[in-house]
Amino acid sequence: MEDKKTLSLEKFSPAKAEVLALIEKSTGLEIKGIDDKEGYAIVKDARKELKSKRVFITKFAKGLRADAIAIQKQVIVKENELVDMITPIEKDLEKMEKAIDQIKEMEKRRSLLPERHEKIKEFFLDSESRPVDAYLLQMDDNTFDNYYNQLVAEKAEHARRKLEADQKELDDEKERVAEAKRKLEEDQRIEEEKKQAKLDAEAEADAKAKKAKEDAEKDAADLKLKHRMQRFFDIGFIQSQMFVGYTFSDMDIKEDDFMLEDIQFEELFAKAQIYIKKTKEEIVEIEKQDAIKKADDDRKAKEAEDIRIAKEKQDKIDNDKAYQDFCASHGYNTETQGQFHVEVFGEPENKIVLYKIIGIFENNIK
Repeated sequence: MEDKKTLSLEKFSPAKAEVLALIEKSTGLEIKGIDDKEGYAIVKDARKELKSKRVFITKFAKGLRADAIAIQKQVIVKENELVDMITPIEKDLEKMEKAIDQIKEMEKRRSLLPERHEKIKEFFLDSESRPVDAYLLQMDDNTFDNYYNQLVAEKAEHARRKLEADQKELDDEKERVAEAKRKLEEDQRIEEEKKQAKLDAEAEADAKAKKAKEDAEKDAADLKLKHRMQRFFDIGFIQSQMFVGYTFSDMDIKEDDFMLEDIQFEELFAKAQIYIKKTKEEIVEIEKQDAIKKADDDRKAKEAEDIRIAKEKQDKIDNDKAYQDFCASHGYNTETQGQFHVEVFGEPENKIVLYKIIGIFENNIK
């Protein structure tokens, strides 16, 4: 088992020799300048060869580690030893290669400067405000494209904001004009309202004066009407339930009669007074005759009532005597009433039947 580990590790011996030879071959290489194409090619080929060997060794080491976990650490140490020998030289060569690549890239970018300046000049007012060459040389193609797109977006945003500002200025101007128009219309409206208010006040004053006059006339008319009605009431007329006005017996004083001119009304009132006096005299005579007739009727009614009461009393006496005779004829009296059964019927109860008890049987069955 120990021998197998040793043999496995010894497999690195030829690889180490090859690595040493490759390092010796690659050490001291240099590129004399951007125009040293041969030196650039030698460095690039040496780097690729070193990288190829490094990759081979790493893959080879991984294969050995897969064969036996027991020698894994020893393989890693050997791997790191060889890789550490290669890596510094590889990095130096890569650094030289990248330096030349950067120079070439910078030359390429420098050749693109006129095109880039031309492309972006529309976004700046003058050449002094445009970015300097050093700033543009820092950008690769993707970075410049992003920068250009950013300028386009900023220009569009600036245009949008300017459009918004212009629109706002236009809207503000429209609002100022509209406000001035509203103020003018409001001033005109206020002036019209003042004029209308003055006219309304004058009309209201006229209306109040007219109404006051009408109210005064109406109050006077109402008072006059009330006074006229009171005069008719005082002489005996009463308010009618059938029409608006007053009445006494067959004489009616209607609403229009109270509106007559003074002379016509006074004539009507005098006529009413005469009618009242005559009618009252007739009424007194009628009432007198009615009183005489009523007294005679009351006397006759009393005499008839006295005769009716006397007859009713006599009828009761005669009826009671007939009943006593009936009872006596059948042997019914206070001493024998236990031997009879009495029933009263009829409508009204005007019939009496006597039943005589002829015997009583007492049933002893229990």
